[in-house]
Amino acid sequence: MWHKKFEKNYFEKPLLLGFVLGILCLTRSVVVIPLILFLFKPFWETDLKQKIKLLIAFSLTVVILLASVLLPAENFEYILKHNPLKMQGQSNIFVVLFFLVLSFVFSFYIKNIKQVFYLSTIIVFSLMCDHVIEQIIKGYHSNFLNITYVAASLPFCIVSYCFLLNSTTDKN
Repeated sequence: MWHKKFEKNYFEKPLLLGFVLGILCLTRSVVVIPLILFLFKPFWETDLKQKIKLLIAFSLTVVILLASVLLPAENFEYILKHNPLKMQGQSNIFVVLFFLVLSFVFSFYIKNIKQVFYLSTIIVFSLMCDHVIEQIIKGYHSNFLNITYVAASLPFCIVSYCFLLNSTTDKN
């Protein structure tokens, strides 16, 4: 949606984009990789004024959302026990960092929106598969294998598949 509306300049509305990014990054950690692929190169190339506006809106959104979680907490131990950010990321930190760095590098080679979805599918699915493999190696609890994180890559897979179907239909 953002791509269609602001195709010429993704940072036309940097305050709105910063607000949306702040919400998405704190509530849906799986979208961080696709967002990096989609926005990092244009962010790198945009002017300083737009970068500052975006970062201010993003930071304010993150601070307000974190404050709404942290301030009502009974004590620091309660925050550590029920940390919503920790609950989202249960994979090995080195693997996550590897895929994040890979996303930053790949963002400079992306030419169109299809490539964003293709690479998002590959990277997110790889990250989720790593999580499942780690779970198997460490032993899963109560004989249940948590595959909910694999489902996080499905939207990217479906959109990529639709792009693929569309491109093969166009050739015929």
